[in-house]
Amino acid sequence: MLAEVNDHNADGKLAIRMGTNITKVLRKEVDPLHLMFGQDDLLDHVYEQVVNLGDLPAFQKSYLQIVRDNYTDIRVLEIGGGTGSSTAAVLKNLAPISNTTSSSTCNIRTYTFTDISAAFFEKAKEKFKDYVDIMEFKTLDAEKDVVKQGFNMASYDFVVAGNVVHATADLRKTLINLRQLLKPGGRLILHESVRQDLFWSPVAFGQLRGWWLGTEPMRKWSPFISVPQWDTILKDSGFSGVDLNLKDRDSPDVHTQSLMISTVSEASTISHLEISSSETVIITSRPLSEGHTDSVHSLLGHLQDDLGLSRCRVVHYLDLATADLCRSLCISLIDMEGIHLPAMNEEEFVSVRQILSICKGILWVMPDLITNPGCAMMIGLLRTVRWERDIDDANLVSLSISDPTLSLGEITQAVSALYQQQFQQELLPEKANGEYMFKDKTYFTARLVESHNANEFLETRFSRPKPSMQPLSTAGRPVKLATAAPGLLDKLEWVTDPDYDQALGSTEVEIDIKAVGLNFRDLMIAMGEHMAYSMGNEAAGKRIYPVFDPANLK
Repeated sequence: MLAEVNDHNADGKLAIRMGTNITKVLRKEVDPLHLMFGQDDLLDHVYEQVVNLGDLPAFQKSYLQIVRDNYTDIRVLEIGGGTGSSTAAVLKNLAPISNTTSSSTCNIRTYTFTDISAAFFEKAKEKFKDYVDIMEFKTLDAEKDVVKQGFNMASYDFVVAGNVVHATADLRKTLINLRQLLKPGGRLILHESVRQDLFWSPVAFGQLRGWWLGTEPMRKWSPFISVPQWDTILKDSGFSGVDLNLKDRDSPDVHTQSLMISTVSEASTISHLEISSSETVIITSRPLSEGHTDSVHSLLGHLQDDLGLSRCRVVHYLDLATADLCRSLCISLIDMEGIHLPAMNEEEFVSVRQILSICKGILWVMPDLITNPGCAMMIGLLRTVRWERDIDDANLVSLSISDPTLSLGEITQAVSALYQQQFQQELLPEKANGEYMFKDKTYFTARLVESHNANEFLETRFSRPKPSMQPLSTAGRPVKLATAAPGLLDKLEWVTDPDYDQALGSTEVEIDIKAVGLNFRDLMIAMGEHMAYSMGNEAAGKRIYPVFDPANLK
């Protein structure tokens, strides 16, 4: 059966190759990426097979023919271009080239081929050299701010995503970024696997870390989701939902892939809370209908008056569960208001997780950790998220207010001053800290400081002390001649003799040495040519123990 699966198609061959090596991968004896990419072009065939699966080629051709007949001067962007399988299918139908036509006369103005890495670009440039007039190649991480990566908002008519969006951690965040690239009325051509119950893909790609990035509960075991779930997430992200679902096969039993078309609405209305990139968000746990509490009102005044932040917003933390905070700076007061991590229910934790996973930066304010030890769990969570988002340049900072005598004004002033330093100034590396405590009107932060006494203590336990020059008479302990590096005569040194205080054996005597001779044997020991206990085996002296008794001569 395994032989039949292996010979059936590229998917089968990949599943058998990865499955038979899974033990070695788990033992870290084999790199799964090498199995996929390092041996042959099997993965190219897998992707080509996905693009040309069942009825998809015919449906895609028909749809793109309609687009070609109704649009001119089209700007297309493809994310995750990779090996170019999706690119080839789109260009073949949207901009066909024959002997009498060229890419310069087609109705595509530009086709922007992107990937998270430029590693595929050279191969793609060679593969699509006939489209040199319209092709451009750029790196793009769809999970990050697209503007900061050099892309203009609302500048593309179509975004093509072939089996790539599912490989991102947060589907809504990725789709919101893609929506920003599209013009009003622009369309997303989304090709995705829609089955979680078929296991040849998990056997292969489940051995890669990227398979498990999904943060949504429905993607715990697989990054794929169904078409109805895509419809919901697309609508949440500012799209019209699944306008058109083109299936690879009509039978639900064998249907695995869908080509979904979705549109950006003219007004681009998002169903969840929209946060402007220029806003500073103060996160509170108090119902907004009750008005601002004194602490929130005081902090708001400091940010607006002292720091000149004209766009500040107070938001209840449960309203941020689906908000786009990827360009927002936040100040959380929920710990100060008594909502601590250990007591949160699932809904509350999901909101906090969303904030920490997406926000550009946050200042998490909390009370004294000694009197409120439950707050220390947030320190641990922030450390974990900071490590997981190390490539995002996310600035996640905690501030513990550990002085009970501070007035409300002094607390808000401390928060505002730290916010200004951490988020409004270019920080030197030595000032870029993640954890602060404010006490006695002073900011304290953890530092790594060299402890000379501790270093010396550890050296005596785990390494030999460095030799130093001194008169032999001042050693104050029994010593013997040894070498620290056999073969180097300048490494000869006197070391403590551990055998000196041992009791003599029945056949041993103790001699008070008066003269020692070094011979060729000692030289060979020093040179590492001969292994022996010590040097200086030729000596002359007086026997001192046991006392010599001439009667023993008989």
